[in-house]
Amino acid sequence: MLSKWRLVVLVSAIAGLLAVSAVAMFWQHFVNSDDIRAIVLDDNELWAGTQKGGLLHFYDLTATSASIERWTVEDGLPTNDIYALAHTIDQTWGEDLLWLGTNGYGLLAFEASTASIVDSFTTFDSDIPSDNVQALGTTGMGFMAEVWVGTDNGLALLQYSLGTDVWTNYTTADGLPADDVSITSVFPDSMGVVWFGSVGTGLIFYRQMGIPPFLYWDTTNSELPSNNVNAVARSDQ
Repeated sequence: MLSKWRLVVLVSAIAGLLAVSAVAMFWQHFVNSDDIRAIVLDDNELWAGTQKGGLLHFYDLTATSASIERWTVEDGLPTNDIYALAHTIDQTWGEDLLWLGTNGYGLLAFEASTASIVDSFTTFDSDIPSDNVQALGTTGMGFMAEVWVGTDNGLALLQYSLGTDVWTNYTTADGLPADDVSITSVFPDSMGVVWFGSVGTGLIFYRQMGIPPFLYWDTTNSELPSNNVNAVARSDQ
């Protein structure tokens, strides 16, 4: 479906998941009742995190149909609230992982090939800043996968490989507007920097070699019309 349609716009809402061809202007409704909170594309497959409906996997996609798998608490998930998704492949060991950000149960590493959770991180057993994960993004695909973890109570970077995890929590000392920043979106761009949307603290920018590594713009130091930024994208201009 994705290649044939050229351009697919995915719409997530309480009404479910839809796809539209920008060429033929044809809409296809794949699920009708799930509150979709996150979407990630993996080759020609699609994963969706939902509120109260668990994790959805769409495969064998055509212009009019798709096969759908669903994982919930009955299948081993600790919760049916999946609010963020990201995908990494370990170039050294070949681990193909889907990262699930949950509401109340931290971060999960899900292996699609075995349909199982291979690792999990909560405030009880790791340095994740909160168990409410609102946004995820990936930047490293080398020896250790790099997963940016945006929560309702801080921002962290997880470096992970075969059960080895290294957490870095960022604060105002690194240039963030607040230690307990609430991150709504993570967007790593092709220039090697990462953009973050936040609740109440505006737009945040990360550059690895920067001093400090983080900069931010809000209504007090820029022309940003609001300090609540729900999504970030990059234009080609």
